[in-house]
Amino acid sequence: MRKILMIAMLVFACSALRAQEVVTGLYSNRQVRPQPTARNTGQLRLYSQSATPQAASILELPFVDDFAENNPWPDTGLWESKGIFVNTNYGIHAPTIGVATFDAQDGKGHIYKYTGQSPGSADTLASRAINLQGKAGVVLSFFYQPGGIGDLPESNDSLKLEFFSANGNRWEPVWMASANERDDSVNENYRLSGDSVSYKNDTINTKFRYVALAVDEPDFLHGGFRFRFVNLTSMAYSPVPGRESNCDHWHIDFVYLNDNRAVTDSLLPDVAICEPQPSPAKAYSSVPANHLNSIEAQQQLFGEFLHFTLTYQNFGWSTNNITRRFAITPLAGSDSYPEEYPGGSENIFTGQKFVRNYQFDLYDFSATGDSAAFEIKSYLITDNNPSPLRTALRHNDTTRYIQQFYNYYSYDDGTAENGYGLFGTGTANGKVAVRFTPYQTDSLRAINMYFNLARDSANAKSFRVVVWADNNGLPGKVLSNPKVLSPTFSDGLNQFTTYKLPEAIEIKRGQPFYIGWEQLSETFLNIGYDANSAPGSVTFYHINNTWYPSLYTGALMLRPVFGKASGIPADAVPLTPDAVQPATQNVTVFPNPARDVVNIRYETESEGSVIPAACRIDLFDMSGRFVRTVTTTNGSFSVLGLENGLYMLRISGNNQTKTTRTILVQR
Repeated sequence: MRKILMIAMLVFACSALRAQEVVTGLYSNRQVRPQPTARNTGQLRLYSQSATPQAASILELPFVDDFAENNPWPDTGLWESKGIFVNTNYGIHAPTIGVATFDAQDGKGHIYKYTGQSPGSADTLASRAINLQGKAGVVLSFFYQPGGIGDLPESNDSLKLEFFSANGNRWEPVWMASANERDDSVNENYRLSGDSVSYKNDTINTKFRYVALAVDEPDFLHGGFRFRFVNLTSMAYSPVPGRESNCDHWHIDFVYLNDNRAVTDSLLPDVAICEPQPSPAKAYSSVPANHLNSIEAQQQLFGEFLHFTLTYQNFGWSTNNITRRFAITPLAGSDSYPEEYPGGSENIFTGQKFVRNYQFDLYDFSATGDSAAFEIKSYLITDNNPSPLRTALRHNDTTRYIQQFYNYYSYDDGTAENGYGLFGTGTANGKVAVRFTPYQTDSLRAINMYFNLARDSANAKSFRVVVWADNNGLPGKVLSNPKVLSPTFSDGLNQFTTYKLPEAIEIKRGQPFYIGWEQLSETFLNIGYDANSAPGSVTFYHINNTWYPSLYTGALMLRPVFGKASGIPADAVPLTPDAVQPATQNVTVFPNPARDVVNIRYETESEGSVIPAACRIDLFDMSGRFVRTVTTTNGSFSVLGLENGLYMLRISGNNQTKTTRTILVQR
């Protein structure tokens, strides 16, 4: 199985040591978790792989799904599913603007617990019961792609299609595909006919292939016909903690079942948008709303004009005259008026694919407050045919992007396709920095960071959040570098963790600065990596006293937060500067592990071990959560009532600044 680890090895002269800049797949996909919040009230639906359909109405032909609805789960009116992720990110040049992705993650966004080095069933996408009684010329067609921007499966990690047979009440395998990266081939096996087909080229993970199968066996032509896709997946062992990740991606699109069709006819009755609407912003994906209230700032972000690109294709057998339209609508935080833009119209012939670029006068994205949101929409006006087939395909006539401005700068689109980090000998004090240049002088208050959850929380290690000044295009003077005990992982949909800086830092307009981290071990931290955004040469990493430009073109999910202190969320993780102790004093904490009482002593060169006259101790657990504050005048304090585990002590007193120590409470 080929992992998408894409490791860049840096071989240093005069040394056999190696350090790695690593991009890997996701162990956990938080986009598919149920979110019982106001922002997402959808419920996660898990269905068994049983062939017995749930009580539901029988569907009539045509059956069609192009996965173009804006929902991470399949349409439950058409499908019963397990682990399927509907998205616009993972497929490369999909026929329409959405795909259903199969991988090694379950319906909660976690790697299947039974995934091992031998292939096993993973995700399932099964149709509801469909009436094929008395039908003729029934054909099922679909497009599929191995890999995409995900992991290319190996030859034993396959995608299967099965039909439900009324004779014997069982699933019959009818088609299977496997990919082989060693010779860049895709192999298809048609079980009913015994035919095999092999495609060989170096673009197997970037091309969607069309498959059509006749449904003409008497066992299938009944009133409760069903079909299902199942993928087989396996995971190779990885010696890198935090790097075992999602794998073996398959993507399908435009599933179409109807009668009076021919297997040899590859035409489909639709004109569809093929690429999702991107952000029209160029320099950043988002900026603070109050940094965008000047024409100059808006031109820096968008350019002098507003640009749209619309890609669409005629899959059908007739010439269509297509009208193109674009629209911007303020959703919140702006007094600007909605705007419509004409895109003209023209004929598109059978099989043609158009890529049309448009330039319009710059829209006013000014905000009235601290946040704003706008809908950016591209759409096609095709026909007014009210047939069930055309109605079902209307979703792919429109593509939308919600452009949000709040209090941060960002390069990413909010979705992590992969994870990024440093690993290997020499990375114990490795640093990663991302450059930003603000449009307005303001106070830097916090850093938003997105961490992917690794198997067994292997990336839950200490690190420093760092802010650097610019030094001739590279990170220079350290402006802030507080220590964080462990990454914070959220179950929320694309939820960042906000780390509040100890002190606000004034950043001048047009003054480059850098945010990032310094790791304190050789552990792969697994920061969110947006593979669909390409911000340019803004990311750097530091090993062996040298800064290097990153070899990867995607966007790290780090965001500098500006503005008022009141704009920092209440659940932000507060950071404090490290203690600075006089050179003549050290702090000893004992016993360690502790059962009931902990003693504190200051070790001095002149007086030896000294009991502090008075000191304050703040206790935090290893997630960074504040536990309690105690004071002592005799150098001892009780830990009774604390659960077993590691705690950080922040000690102040005896004319000392704050000192950090760690104890283990164990009984």
